Amino acid sequence: MIWLAWRRQRVQLVSWAVLVVGLGLWMLYTAFQHEAEGRELARVGCNGILHRTIPTGGAAAVDLQLHCSQLQNSFDWGNGTVSLVVFLVAALPVAIGAFLGAPLVADEFRRRTHRMVWTQSVSRTRWLLTSVAVVVVGAVIPVAFLVAVLPRWKQAYPDRFSSGVAPGQFNVSGFDALAYLLFALALGVLLGVLLRSSAPAVVGVLVLYPVTRWGVEGLRAHFLPAATAASPDGSVPAGGWYLGEGWLPIGRSGLPPGRSWGYYSPPASCSGTGWQGSGPCAATNGLHWAVTYQPASRFWAFQGIEAFVFVGLAALCLGAAVLLVRRWSR
Repeated sequence: MIWLAWRRQRVQLVSWAVLVVGLGLWMLYTAFQHEAEGRELARVGCNGILHRTIPTGGAAAVDLQLHCSQLQNSFDWGNGTVSLVVFLVAALPVAIGAFLGAPLVADEFRRRTHRMVWTQSVSRTRWLLTSVAVVVVGAVIPVAFLVAVLPRWKQAYPDRFSSGVAPGQFNVSGFDALAYLLFALALGVLLGVLLRSSAPAVVGVLVLYPVTRWGVEGLRAHFLPAATAASPDGSVPAGGWYLGEGWLPIGRSGLPPGRSWGYYSPPASCSGTGWQGSGPCAATNGLHWAVTYQPASRFWAFQGIEAFVFVGLAALCLGAAVLLVRRWSR
């Protein structure tokens, strides 16, 4: 049964492995290249050279300025690839769910080949779980390689990844990419069983997976109670995820339940000079400027909570698919 499931999916799984591993190798190449260009820019002193309006020193100076200009353009292009990589990493789970998970059962039903399998003393549950397991193993191994590559790739762009817990940075760290993949695949399988047609199931994955991801991301800030700290300039501790800021009574650890920033405010006599200028006046009235944030130290706790959510959702989708398949009529 395992061999049969592999033969059915081998082209898709090999293509997937080539795509994901290729992406990981390209990321490593661009990271090394970006770091080398940064070192070269610093060694040559290109920052000062590029800001000269007219090169001085003859042809050699002109050539040096041209070299620096080319280096800077390539360095800036490397920075520009970060958004592309973040998008591709976020899109990988929905791709596996739509183009491997959704057709996994739906195509069998369309071709009626499931009937042949069921006549070979193979239970429906075993047939479905074996097919899913083969795809999971074939999909997870390349993504595990990509997850291992991500920390090294991020090191080349320290200015772009200053907070591991903040949106846009959280999803390219840790092991949650594997949990996202499992959920997307299970969602595709469930929709394929429900709709019994690949095209509607693919559309369903393309719609429901992002909605679920955005929904959970919206709840992430509330996984654990936010920390509060006095901050006259509105900044958060290094690596923290900024959530909000405003006036807060001195000595209070946070806003009252159900309240938002703006609930407290200094007397009217303190207003008109902005929050920086009104600080001393507000302090005499028992208020100070504070921020709420999620500390960087909670990164792995958030990774564990979110992985638990998506693995749980994957288990529910797969369990529902098994129950539906067992109720199918031949």
